[in-house]
Amino acid sequence: MNYFSKSFIGSFLLLFLSFPFLNIAVAAGDHRIITDYRAHVRISPYRYARLIKKLRIGTIVKELKRSAAPEKIRSVLAYWYQIETLDGEKGWIFGEKFSDFNTSQRAQSYLKIAKKQLAANLTVSKQMELTDFLFKAKNEIKYPADIAAELALLHLSSLQTAINKIDVNKSYLPPYRRWVERQQQRYLIYFDEVQDGWLINSQTFWDLHDKYYQLPISDEIAWAAVNNGFGGECDGIFECEFQQIYDTKIKYLKFHPTGKYADQALDSIAKFIASSKTPVKLPQEDFEYLQMQISILQQIVKKTNYQQKQQLLNQITQVAALIKPE
Repeated sequence: MNYFSKSFIGSFLLLFLSFPFLNIAVAAGDHRIITDYRAHVRISPYRYARLIKKLRIGTIVKELKRSAAPEKIRSVLAYWYQIETLDGEKGWIFGEKFSDFNTSQRAQSYLKIAKKQLAANLTVSKQMELTDFLFKAKNEIKYPADIAAELALLHLSSLQTAINKIDVNKSYLPPYRRWVERQQQRYLIYFDEVQDGWLINSQTFWDLHDKYYQLPISDEIAWAAVNNGFGGECDGIFECEFQQIYDTKIKYLKFHPTGKYADQALDSIAKFIASSKTPVKLPQEDFEYLQMQISILQQIVKKTNYQQKQQLLNQITQVAALIKPE
């Protein structure tokens, strides 16, 4: 064999072996977690190889092998990895699509992914997928309690963003219908005809708040409940508007009179009270119930550190005097 032939064969073999999907190095069987949406799993480590399946964000897989050399796809240089899903299916995935996963740090890994993704401006489909991941995560993680609570709150935050992004007129059509129905079946959302949109059931926030009331994050959970959309419409009716405030801001102050958002809640209450100057006549039973609520509000305000506390208490007393039985 002449020098040219040997040189050609040598060059060809070098080029042949340089392809990442042909030169495979066996790696340790570590676990990884999918950090992208509908990550493509292919039959071989090649960007145009046949697609086997798509893995959702948060899916746990086991790494079996790694390509000997990385490949550049678009602007990303990464290895290909042969992985095995928990149900035993094998395939190849581009390294950009997942990250290291320590089973003993499962809660922390879930939280890291959630925070990163919630900070991004996601499409509707990705927001729905993230919400599904967080629903699974919050049901799976029980300890540490602070992370479990945060994951549960982030799930509701993602759910809120998702239903806000879904066009109401398209929510009964694929691909949204089945997803929306699942949220309804879990009693997480309902459709309010007056607001003409999907709303999260406020009791979901308060149930979560009660569960983790002893933790600092309960303040954030309660305020999220306050800011959750309120169904129906009051049309300027005092007792209706007061009830809405009572079920949100006053309820927040009941649990957190000196909380992070106490002054914001009190400012809002003060603004409402100051604008209420019209006499109100109610049936005896409704009159007594409203007076009881006003009395509770006064006791709550006294426990706060509000700078305009006395002024607000005086205004509440004046408003209470305007409410009469029929």
